[in-house]
Amino acid sequence: MPDITENTGYTVAFVNLYNAGRKEEDPLKDIKDPREFLATSLAKLSALSPGRFPQIISENLDPANQAALHQICSAYNCPVV
Repeated sequence: MPDITENTGYTVAFVNLYNAGRKEEDPLKDIKDPREFLATSLAKLSALSPGRFPQIISENLDPANQAALHQICSAYNCPVV
């Protein structure tokens, strides 16, 4: 019966060396202001389906979060229609 506690080919040194050369790429590096990105993206999306997102927001967000979202969208002049 083989010894299953022994992992052949796997060592901690190998894992460290394999990951040492990897540079993780930031997929969001182009986003300088996350609030602006949220507001503009939501405005573009809501323009594709007018009237849909205000209802979704009012049904699924509590009043405090609705107010915060409205404030962010107003700050960047990005209405949700």
